[in-house]
Amino acid sequence: MARLLDKFNLAAFASSFRLIILTRHFFKRLFLNETVFFEEQMIGKVIGIIAILSIFPAYVADSLLFKYLLFPESGRVWAETVVFTTLILVLIGLITLFEWDVIFIDQKDYANLMPLPIRPLTVFSAKFISLIMFLGLFVVGINSLSSVVFAMYLSESKAYGLLSAFVLFLTHLLVMLAAGAFVFFTMAIIPGIFTILLRGKFFQRLSDLIRFVLVAAHVFVLYFFVIDTKWIERWYESLQAIKEEASPWVMNFPPLWFTGLYQVLMGNKEIFFQKLADRALLALGAVVGVFFLVILLSYNRHLKKMAPE
Repeated sequence: MARLLDKFNLAAFASSFRLIILTRHFFKRLFLNETVFFEEQMIGKVIGIIAILSIFPAYVADSLLFKYLLFPESGRVWAETVVFTTLILVLIGLITLFEWDVIFIDQKDYANLMPLPIRPLTVFSAKFISLIMFLGLFVVGINSLSSVVFAMYLSESKAYGLLSAFVLFLTHLLVMLAAGAFVFFTMAIIPGIFTILLRGKFFQRLSDLIRFVLVAAHVFVLYFFVIDTKWIERWYESLQAIKEEASPWVMNFPPLWFTGLYQVLMGNKEIFFQKLADRALLALGAVVGVFFLVILLSYNRHLKKMAPE
């Protein structure tokens, strides 16, 4: 009996060790692709990029929320949260596009890993954990300053109170992480589907074309946050009427879903925000589920391709 327990513990330790090694490999692989290549001084370069990216959301948050230092927000801050969440979704979407080449396990990874005594579940788990680590690193880093701005400015208003600043800080990071995960896995599904349906050079050309179009679209949206601030002001004014006449198109706007989740976590019990929060959680669960399905189909395709070899 003791020997069986020792063998079980040894096998569990070996499996955990493989998972850690694979996760570390896949995480480093995310910084070694055709678009981004941080082989040397990876940690320093990543920290520098995150520090630069964190300044812009903090500036936008300061511009949106500064007035609440002078006047209590009294339940109106959700509109500014929609604008800010849109910015975060665009930034994370842009980062995801730069990682398209390494989000899924490619043919080279399969060729190297399949001969080893590693279960497919361990490979999938390591890949998913590495993506969560990558996503968490950038989402928390990008929002590190803006979360302080939200907590500092809104905790001064009557609606939250000074003692809830820490709760607001954590809520901001949690909701932005959920929103970032939604857009990250949504964008990640696109190349995964193409790897299943298409082959060879045609897939590569179409993938490059789609990525170029999506990058251009994201940069175009960022233009309004950087230069055309009057557009942001007009959009903010139009958001005020959404609660009164919420059209189906508006209710399908992802930043609004996660704003609803933000409000619910802060204790707002309005039905309008509860419906939006439900949509946010449902959408997040759906895209993660589809992502795993695409991984499974991609795995089967690679196995069939490797069988003759």
